Amino acid sequence: MEEELKNKINNNPELKEKIDAINKQDKNKTEEKDEDKIADGKIRPNKGNGAGLQKYFWYQYTIQEITIIIPVDKKITGKDVKVKNDSKHLSVVVSGETVINGELKYPMNVKFLI
Repeated sequence: MEEELKNKINNNPELKEKIDAINKQDKNKTEEKDEDKIADGKIRPNKGNGAGLQKYFWYQYTIQEITIIIPVDKKITGKDVKVKNDSKHLSVVVSGETVINGELKYPMNVKFLI
């Protein structure tokens, strides 16, 4: 029976093209699904080779520089933003809420633009 089906498919070029097209679509869908999977503990990079996290976004267009954007809901002033850093630690508090607080993986020279 399987041989008969193969012969019918091979003898009918239109049918063979349709089946090949369906198989190609299924293969593309499978590849997209595998690409969309995120490994445990990993975050999918954004277009800027960074990530969108719960309280902030960051981008890294060059190896020397990253940009961190912290969206705020209300009007704030410079007095509302507290930034503490050294070469291995970064802390950012906005209006009394800690947005970033942690050790850096590698020592860095840090400059801020607020």
